[in-house]
Amino acid sequence: MERYKVTAEQAFTLLTHASQRSNVKLRGVAEELATTGVLCGS
Repeated sequence: MERYKVTAEQAFTLLTHASQRSNVKLRGVAEELATTGVLCGS
């Protein structure tokens, strides 16, 4: 949230959209972001 300067709601929306685009479960997208700092599917 700090990196992208978004609220919690906006961050969740970003994660859900990335999950849908990449066909990866939300948990996987969040784990990838936390591990690598890269938002997959964006």
